[in-house]
Amino acid sequence: MLAEYDAAVWHATDAVQVANPKNAAGAQYLAKKENGRWMVMCGSLDADKTKFVIAYEAQQLARTQEFSVKKDEPAKNDTGFYLFAARALKLALADFGLAGRPYNAAVLPANESSATGSAAELYVYLYPAQTKQGVYPLGGDVRYFVSADGRKILSKRAMHKTVIENPAPRGKKVVTGTHRHIVSDEPEDSDVLHVLQQDPPVQEMVSTPHFVYEVASDGTIRIKKQKK
Repeated sequence: MLAEYDAAVWHATDAVQVANPKNAAGAQYLAKKENGRWMVMCGSLDADKTKFVIAYEAQQLARTQEFSVKKDEPAKNDTGFYLFAARALKLALADFGLAGRPYNAAVLPANESSATGSAAELYVYLYPAQTKQGVYPLGGDVRYFVSADGRKILSKRAMHKTVIENPAPRGKKVVTGTHRHIVSDEPEDSDVLHVLQQDPPVQEMVSTPHFVYEVASDGTIRIKKQKK
């Protein structure tokens, strides 16, 4: 879902910028999957944090990389998921502080209420953005667990520490990536994102203190080796 969100916001942002190149400055892009397709809203949180003001809506088409763009005139006010997501993102960015490089962000529902179908708590991901063609950064990323209304950080998890950026060897095709993971004994959400972000996806071997995991090119994970 994180990889899908990342791709949806990327392509929706491009589509909105084509529709109105001046619109991008300072806008937030927040996405939600509805009925099997992604909707991406471009807008901003109002001053008192009670509305997310939507300027553009981008809807995923049959081809997943294509989005139709609709300008809301007058702007539409959302007081549900997008408001809560915008609050949560603002909260996480304030806690994370200034970064010395570009970062991407994603906000996903942590679970769904079985009674109402409404989103409960939220996950906010902050992870380094790609700045060089063919080089896919991994590390320096954080996952926040935030209250359903987006007003309180419930927990914070540093998924990796140092940012790794390994360019592909000149003239060679990379078939497997590898890195050591010391934060925990399991792969992280962003390990799967890292594999699926690449074009084409490249499997990654993740070595932890007690295991070696394989994150396959389709994002599935299996244990390759247990260390003594």
